[in-house]
Amino acid sequence: MTAPGGKRPARPRASLLYGALAIAGGLVLAESLFLPWYSLNLTVGGVDAASTHSAWQVMSVMDLLLLLTALAAIAGGAVVARRGELQAIPLAAGAAAVVLSVLGLVDLPESDLAAAPGDTASVGREAGPFVALVGSAGILFAGFAAMRRRAPGRGPARGSAGFGGDVVTRPDSR
Repeated sequence: MTAPGGKRPARPRASLLYGALAIAGGLVLAESLFLPWYSLNLTVGGVDAASTHSAWQVMSVMDLLLLLTALAAIAGGAVVARRGELQAIPLAAGAAAVVLSVLGLVDLPESDLAAAPGDTASVGREAGPFVALVGSAGILFAGFAAMRRRAPGRGPARGSAGFGGDVVTRPDSR
């Protein structure tokens, strides 16, 4: 859509900021899936062993859902930044990502190791789920802030014509 005079209308800076924040949050969330999420510490026969595991190694479905929400946030953020519309996509992706990140943080996997008397096995949290939660919160904030700019009753965002349509004016009835 071009404005009179052949120039494109200026995109509000807030849409650009919220879109960029949603994209950054999506990238952080996607990157967090490769970080260590859980640690396994074993003591067997007096010998200690430890290992860390990423989301890809431990989860079966939730890692794919987190990746899909990250991709949706990146795509939705690009649309918000470029066109200033479809703010519901980062909002929904952020809400889903926060719920999934909290589940990954709270629900520790089982060690599945049968320990003999005197042997121990413990599972702990690493940085991955915390980084995922920060990225998810960034996506959710970006979606919420972008939607708030276009809240019902407040009219279209400054510099836009509404929900993708042109401004329609009625001729005077004189």
